[in-house]
Amino acid sequence: MLLDPHIADLLYGIHRCTHGHGDELPDGFELTPYVNGIALFEGSRGKLRLSASAVLGLLGVAVFAPENHDQRVPNPNYNLSWGGYIFPINAWWGWQEHFRAVISQDASPRVTLEFGDWWDGWVPAK
Repeated sequence: MLLDPHIADLLYGIHRCTHGHGDELPDGFELTPYVNGIALFEGSRGKLRLSASAVLGLLGVAVFAPENHDQRVPNPNYNLSWGGYIFPINAWWGWQEHFRAVISQDASPRVTLEFGDWWDGWVPAK
């Protein structure tokens, strides 16, 4: 059974594996500068523009994942934020359920990306 792609697949497969290695992004994919409080997601067949803050979201996935509870960053002042909340990274490794409880109180709109048949031949990044 083939699953639909997840935004993390796009960020990892396109932006991290391509752009993160110094290569140009494929035509139609773009990271736009972050503007505080504005999340930009624009898509059409074969194209996707994401706010650079989406990459920070991937970092959050890693930080809050329970299997990473014993990780540390070298600078104790590094943090992630969501709305008015600040999450010191070294204090929040692995605290996924607590993070979800905090942000569940936030009234920001939630958007589900619907890819329709755009990705009929999609396979997960290896």
